[in-house]
Formats: sequence, C-alpha cells, structure tokens
Amino acid sequence: MSPYFVLITSFCFISLLQGCDRLSPTEKICKNNPEICEDLHTDGWCKVERAKLVSDRLAVKQAQDQPQDKLVYNFLLDLEAYNKCIGLAAGVQHVNNPGRTSVRARAYGLSSQSLAELQASVKDAQTPYLSFYQWTHLANERGLERLIAAEKQQQIADPQILTALAAHYLKFKPEKAASLYIAALEQVSPEQFQPDWLLGAATAFGHIGYPEERYLFEKANLLLTGRKANQQQMMASIGGNPELVKQLDEQAEDLVDIIEDGDFRSSRWPEKFRAMIAQSAANSSHSK
Repeated sequence: MSPYFVLITSFCFISLLQGCDRLSPTEKICKNNPEICEDLHTDGWCKVERAKLVSDRLAVKQAQDQPQDKLVYNFLLDLEAYNKCIGLAAGVQHVNNPGRTSVRARAYGLSSQSLAELQASVKDAQTPYLSFYQWTHLANERGLERLIAAEKQQQIADPQILTALAAHYLKFKPEKAASLYIAALEQVSPEQFQPDWLLGAATAFGHIGYPEERYLFEKANLLLTGRKANQQQMMASIGGNPELVKQLDEQAEDLVDIIEDGDFRSSRWPEKFRAMIAQSAANSSHSK
C-alpha cells in the first residue's frame, strides 16, 4: 500500500453527508470515498482549501502505489494551505455551536500530524518536484543540488522551477539566470504566468549589460500589473531618448500580447534574447 494513502486513511471520523439531492463535487467524493474525508472539518470554513485537498487525496488514491511526482507535490502544497487555513479557523470561537470549534481544532491537529508525516516521507525523494519542495519548503540544500544537476541535463521544464533556479543564479551568474527566465517564458501557459518573473528577467539583462532590455521587461511588468513607477527614472536608465522610449514602449506592448496569448515560444523574442545572452557570455570570456 502506498505510504501516501496510509496517511489519508489513518483517521476515523464519520462524514456528515446524508443523502443530499444536490451534492457538490467535494461532497460526492466524500460520500463515495469516506476515508478521504474522515479527518476533515465539515462546516463552511476553508471551503476552497478543503476541496483542493479532497481532490488531491482522490487522485493519490487512484494512483495507488506510485503517485506521480507532481501529484504528491501538489498534495503537499494543498495540505499546507488547508492546515494553515483551518489553524486560523480553529482559533475562532463559534458562539451558537461550540462543537464546531472543537471539530475545527481536531481537524487542525490531525492535518498538522498528516503534514509532518508526509514531509518526513519525502525528505529524501530524488524526483524533481519533490526536490523542489525540499529546497523551497524544507530548506534542504540537497534538493537544490539535485535540481541544478537535473537542469544541466535539460530535465527541468516546469516554469516555476526554472524561475526559482533563475532567481538563485541572479546574483552570481546573470547569463544563466537570463537564459532560465527565457526558457520559463517559452514553457509557461498564460494561466501559469507570473508577471514578477519579468522583473527577474529585467534584473538579469541589466546585469549583463542590456539596459534597453531591462527597460523593456520592466515596462511589460507595469503594463501587466498596473503598478506605478518613476517613468523619468526609467527613461534616464536608457539615456532619456524619447524616440527610444516610444519604441521600447511599443515593444513592451507587443511582448505582453504575445505572453498573454501563449505565443512567446513561436515569436521572434527567444532567439533575440538568446543571442544577447550568448554575446554577453562571449564578452565575459574574452575579458578574463
């Protein structure tokens, strides 16, 4: 039996679902698989977190003895989110029905135990997503080492992992960081994309001697987020040339449209950016 499924089935609490005509997807799962929901609360708190966790548990159950790397990673994240939410809810006293407070407190205690056991069970896992979890959630540097080795073998395609590695390289290996940000933009879907990645790319290209590209990525981030910035300071970083500013602003709008449409990979941008990165690396090599 899978160690992940043992964690799910190790608690005993009767679900309070009784023959509703219209069951939600979560209620249907719990009715058909009561062991999945035995340790969870049943009131209206943390509905989103509970629904995600129940869905994950069903997926792990259906995967049987060999749940996928990313499946267990998502399970860990959603269990963390549920534990945090129900922990806050457990501190809220229910005046009219004190029993609900006790149920939430119980769910918090059991989810804390489940999370600790699941984290312990994956602390030495060698797979990419669980190595990523070890590094980012358990401060395990061996997880980072495995990810670096896997990326060198071109075994990492997830944009979240690529951008995390890019941020790691940013201060001491900016060409590598820039390359990873571009790789992430090639892989990401519009739904997964995070605008702050553009700020990382802006910093990387600024470090390797391309202030115009730094401006371009920063402007694209502003267009996507609606954040305010000191336009005069941004203009000064590229010499204050109004014609150049106009050109880069138009390019930033084009870049945003391409990213939002999911067309970055097939656009002209990756080849252009990689040529700049290669030129910077060549210049650095010659200067040594």
